[in-house]
Amino acid sequence: MAHDVLDFATVAWEGVGNRPTSISAAADVVRSALSMIPGIPLLHDAYALQLLPATVFGLRVADPTLLAKRAVLIRSLLDEADGTVAGWIGDPSELTERISVGVRAVIELAERVGFASLGAQSRRMMLQLLINVYGSLVEGPVRDLGGALVIAIRARRGDQRNASYERMAARGIQAGDVVQELGRIGGPWDHAVDLLIRNAGAHSGATITDTGVRLTQQSIKAGVLVDEKTVELTDAEFVEEFACLQETVLALQLGIFPWLMTHADPKVAAAVASVQPTEREREAIIRLLAGLGGLLDVEFQQHGSALRLNGRLVEAAKIQELPKVPSLVAAIFGAWKSIDEVTVALESREPVTFFRHELPNGNPADDLPAVGLITRKWLGELPSNAARLADLVYLVKPQLNVIVGALSESLPPNDAGLNAAETRLRVLAERIDRAELPPPTTGLVNETHRLIRQTARALARFREAVSGPDKALRVSRARAVGALALQVQNADQRAVMKWKELTSKASAQVPNASATRVDGGSAA
Repeated sequence: MAHDVLDFATVAWEGVGNRPTSISAAADVVRSALSMIPGIPLLHDAYALQLLPATVFGLRVADPTLLAKRAVLIRSLLDEADGTVAGWIGDPSELTERISVGVRAVIELAERVGFASLGAQSRRMMLQLLINVYGSLVEGPVRDLGGALVIAIRARRGDQRNASYERMAARGIQAGDVVQELGRIGGPWDHAVDLLIRNAGAHSGATITDTGVRLTQQSIKAGVLVDEKTVELTDAEFVEEFACLQETVLALQLGIFPWLMTHADPKVAAAVASVQPTEREREAIIRLLAGLGGLLDVEFQQHGSALRLNGRLVEAAKIQELPKVPSLVAAIFGAWKSIDEVTVALESREPVTFFRHELPNGNPADDLPAVGLITRKWLGELPSNAARLADLVYLVKPQLNVIVGALSESLPPNDAGLNAAETRLRVLAERIDRAELPPPTTGLVNETHRLIRQTARALARFREAVSGPDKALRVSRARAVGALALQVQNADQRAVMKWKELTSKASAQVPNASATRVDGGSAA
């Protein structure tokens, strides 16, 4: 697929301090760095991660205090409109689309500048690129993002025209309308955008000189020049103006995006949920998630319903490599609905292919046995002690936990609870049967599989007895379930003891094994 994209893997890796980080922990980085902005602490992990590039770039080039003041002020104006003018968002779908387009344009324009800065660009070529990008930022994100603010302010002050966010009103907003409203806000919003640069660039009035940039804005009426204004800026002064525009766009994004993503109106929430990422955005999302675990140089090759991901794992992340892959695979299947198989090919190891049916239907974080099966598949063949530890961590303990959960779910005994518990165990048994795993290195693996099937059968028989008239049969079947519960408890205790024994040996090394504990802790 296309190579002309910003390396979001590197951006993410830098954003989490060059340390392998989980998705939730990376989202916490964003929420912490931008906690002063209303709505940021409430963002779902998926939405918070979309602001990670803005966090990395923005806090590098922008004044954090000014950024926060601007974003907070924007959010307060939007909240006031929501609180005083019910229904001012007449077209939530249009609002969501325009903001999505604005955020997408910010990323794409950042890519243009980023790639140019890495190449052998002449000074004149670089300045001309910045002039062009400046105009595109003003006519794109400033209008698309700022349009929501403009209409909110109109609604708040009771304007009679174009004070409802409708398609025609939103698309009729000009960059000058946004700049004018920002000027009225004043305070931290003084000197937000210089329209002279935009206008000069748009009308070929920008000239690169030996010492800087000459900007000329002309007003022509009836074919006659009636006014002309020229300003000369040094290279440094022009770059400073460009940075000011970046700060403006970033503040608009940070003030408006969280407001939209956490909006209480069900219609707005539905519009947000219906947005589908573009192919380019899908790749950017996966690169970002890969970068959280130190997986860089990510490339995609798609053939029909099969996708191959190639990449390189940085040295600092290799000891943490394995638990990151399952979450990345799950994210790929979630992003590409048309993909049925994903092959992950990293340097220095054999590629591994995963299939959609191997993943749970819901959130992978809610189905730790499925994540364990995928992780163990990725680990493949290991040295003996490491293999035993991997079997305990990723197979035995998560699956024993499911049996315990199913038994708890079946109490007090009733038809619905027993049926749900039985179904849960049978689904897991079928998934284990389909899993392509290396040969088990501990008898606890097969014992756990046997206990899953036996418990499912015992619950089915107990359910039949509960609904029947034979009291003695109910007691007998209940005792059978109780006996299995004791076997599960015994297997769990032996698994914990074996885990402690293996982890105490210096030779037992499984990447990030400590992230998933078998002594009562939670899986990674």
